[in-house]
Amino acid sequence: MVLKKPRRFETTDRAHADLFNNVVDQLNKNDELIADLVKEAEKNSKAYTDTHTNNVTVHINDAERTRWNSGQLFKLTENNGKVFYKGSAETTDYNTLTETGMYLIYNEGVNSPPSSNRVFLLVMSFGNTLVQCAYESYKGVQSYFRFRKSDSVTWTSWQTQETTIGAQAKVDAHEQKSNLHINETERAKWNDAQLYKITDDNGKRTKLENGTDLLTLPTGIYYAYGHVVQNNPVENDSSWFNYDVIEANSGRKTIQAWRSYDNSLWLGTIHTDGIFKGWKKVMTVEDFNKRTYVDTYDHENSSVSAEENVPTKLVFGVTRADHLEEYNISNSEITLKNSGLYLIRLYVTSKNITVNSENILSCYVGGKEYQRLGIWYPATTGNTCVLFLQQKFAAGDKVTFYITPRSTGKTINIATAYVTMSQIG
Repeated sequence: MVLKKPRRFETTDRAHADLFNNVVDQLNKNDELIADLVKEAEKNSKAYTDTHTNNVTVHINDAERTRWNSGQLFKLTENNGKVFYKGSAETTDYNTLTETGMYLIYNEGVNSPPSSNRVFLLVMSFGNTLVQCAYESYKGVQSYFRFRKSDSVTWTSWQTQETTIGAQAKVDAHEQKSNLHINETERAKWNDAQLYKITDDNGKRTKLENGTDLLTLPTGIYYAYGHVVQNNPVENDSSWFNYDVIEANSGRKTIQAWRSYDNSLWLGTIHTDGIFKGWKKVMTVEDFNKRTYVDTYDHENSSVSAEENVPTKLVFGVTRADHLEEYNISNSEITLKNSGLYLIRLYVTSKNITVNSENILSCYVGGKEYQRLGIWYPATTGNTCVLFLQQKFAAGDKVTFYITPRSTGKTINIATAYVTMSQIG
């Protein structure tokens, strides 16, 4: 510091000059003292500044600033490190605890977990979404959690977090319930039971889809309208049918088909490599009794005379059997009630027939020749002829039998005539 000294006084009055100059001299001396003090202060100030500058304890560096700025700047607890406390004097609404942090709720509260008294609560939030994790502290065995969804309004229900003790207790309780478990005896018994599913879950037959091919069905029991499935035993039959299918090895299969309304049964077989052997209808006693069976056998009332070249109706007399009451004894006529295939046995005897004559035996329907059974060439005058015919007839056909003698040269006498007519298909 440079001090400029004041100029001394010069005057003709010595006394006054000395007086003023003494003051000036004192001022100059004071200025020099002040300058020395300033220099000392500057020296001390610099020393203090240098000492402060070099004190790394009271200053931070860039690395420390970066580290601290990256640290936890949001307050999760009280200043003493303890959780935020909600005492028993208040009622805590858990829905309002949405700030990330740690809490101890010492009251029942509302919207609380099942164990709601003395609960440590951890809240973690991100935007509107958050999770609350609650730990029951009285017994210290239960914990719960729930979420608030992104709409900031909807809360999920509290879910219980399983514990080792809780899980073990449930396992122990479950183990005591013997009715829920099986033993080796039961396992062996059930493994030996029917393990392939044959019916629907309700124990009933499975209804077939339209267009199902019966020949492709696996083992099982089914039902359907007959006209909506393929390969039904009766085509275009809209009746309800039940089907039982059993498969074997090498593509073999048996199929049983019942027509529900009349209990008719058909059997079908698929042989090795899938070759279908067709349907066979099962005949019952009732079916048999509904078929034609006429059997005449009358020695006394079956004779007739037949002129040469004249068709003469054979007379049969009374019957031994007529299941459907189709035989009319008055004109020896059988009026059929069923269409189908029939087997006929005709038995004729004569005591005066011409040897080697030609005698035509025919079946007539409605008074007209329908089918010849054959020609009788007798070897003796007392001769017997037995002929068989397998023929289809229609329901309502009126069937009679005729003989036309040829080359007899006379009228012949038929001593006895019997006919047996039975439906076979």
